[in-house]
Formats: sequence, structure tokens, C-alpha cells
Amino acid sequence: MTIFRTHLLMLLAWAATASYADDYCAYGHTNQLVWNEHFERSLNEFFVGSRASLFWSNSAIADQVLTGLGGPPEKLRPLSEGYVLASACRADSCTEKAAVVLSCPDTVEAVAVIHYTCQESSEWQICTDKPVLTLFRDKNKASPVASSALKAWAINAVPKRLLPLTYDYRDRHNDLMEAPVFHGVSVLR
Repeated sequence: MTIFRTHLLMLLAWAATASYADDYCAYGHTNQLVWNEHFERSLNEFFVGSRASLFWSNSAIADQVLTGLGGPPEKLRPLSEGYVLASACRADSCTEKAAVVLSCPDTVEAVAVIHYTCQESSEWQICTDKPVLTLFRDKNKASPVASSALKAWAINAVPKRLLPLTYDYRDRHNDLMEAPVFHGVSVLR
């Protein structure tokens, strides 16, 4: 009976760990989320291998978002309609940031990156001192809560002296999109 009970407890512990790993919204902070291989896979699937120049030149967007979320940990914040916002700044470069809106338990709804546009010249890289907010979402599925939450997050995440932000709307494939229009959206739970 004792061996059976021990195995049962081990099985229950494993099941709890496995389900916790797949429920991104159950994590307490962004570092736990970033270290989850399932979350990394979800970001890669969301961006379908797309590349952009956000934190560095022509690299996988998913990798740059993981870097932006991998700095000092921040708590995940509940939003309305069952969404959760995960955001953080890039390690050693906290003026650059990333945020993800999750639909619980494990769906990436939209992503935002605060970055600075740079121009390559023959000897120097010249970057603007005004932040750009690039919002990524599926062009066939627009969540008013996700888009509004990411815009509100960005406005609060950037020092007031650097406002207004420049907005850049993209789909998951990094193709340019029109700005979404939503009226009367409440994002806080």
C-alpha cells in the first residue's frame, strides 16, 4: 500500500507540474514564462519564422521578444476577458521592452516591442532617440482588449519626456497593417 501511495503522489506531482508548464497564465513573473520551452515554441509559431530589425538587425522576431521579456522579472497582470499581460525590459537596456498578451491557458494573442529605429552607415549606426512601438497581431483576429492593453502598457512604460510614441502595426508575418480602431474597450479586470 505504501508503494502504491508513493507512486500515486509522484504521478500527481508530475501531472501538476506538466499542466502548470502549459498554463502560461499560472506563472508569477516573466522570467518563469521566458524559461518555459512551450512558451518559446508558441512565440515561434505565432511569428512563423518572421524576421525584423527591432533590438538588432534582421533577426527572428520571436528571439528578440524573448530577449525583451528576459530582463528583470515583472509580475503577469490579469486583463479583462481572461487575458493576461506579460511584460519586461531587455536586460541591461531597459529602454527597450517587450510585452505579450496571452489568452489563457496557452495562446499568444498579440505582441508589442518598444525599440529604437537605427540606420546603418558605412562606419556608424545612428539610432533615433524616440521610441517606436511595434504591435504584432494576427490580421484575421483582432482582439480589442489585447491591442488596447499593449498601447496602454507602452505609454506607461516609456518615460514621459520620450512621448509621443511612434506606432507601427504589423501582422505575424511582419507585414505592415492599418491601425486597428476600437471604441469603449476596458482592458483592466
